[in-house]
Amino acid sequence: MCDLNDFANDFKFLLDLKSYLKEYIETNASKNVGDEINKGIHSKLVDGRSIRIVLPRGCDVLRSVSLENDLNFVGFIGFCKPADQVSETLRDKVWDIDGKLIEEFSNHEDIIAYLSAERTIGGEWGNLVLLQSFDAIEKWRDCPVHHTAIKYVNIQVASLFTC
Repeated sequence: MCDLNDFANDFKFLLDLKSYLKEYIETNASKNVGDEINKGIHSKLVDGRSIRIVLPRGCDVLRSVSLENDLNFVGFIGFCKPADQVSETLRDKVWDIDGKLIEEFSNHEDIIAYLSAERTIGGEWGNLVLLQSFDAIEKWRDCPVHHTAIKYVNIQVASLFTC
């Protein structure tokens, strides 16, 4: 199922998300975006794909990290089951779990950005999580909400691959 072209496309997708985040921060440098960025801002990429940006610590923390240098990150690339195999109830449950994960970010000081975007319009999604340090991964692995998400989403809706 995975080949080198998929792998290259996965990293291009993650780099596209990073570029969008950099542009967003530069464009909104003088704006006080406040609380809404902590909970997530929904927008569109240039090609019309949906994207959501969550900065649990706000823009200032992200601005203090250079997006030009090496970054600690985790990427999640999913392959969803066909839409006719996923009920509306199940989709609602996935979005509910997603909301709980975003709420949990505020308890993890090493998570500085979370981006979730469509890989194709109306299609599968992927995520990019920027970290202050890789210590965040160990803390996050112990998070009950994260365990629920992995178990539920992976079994019920998608096959997830971590980069």
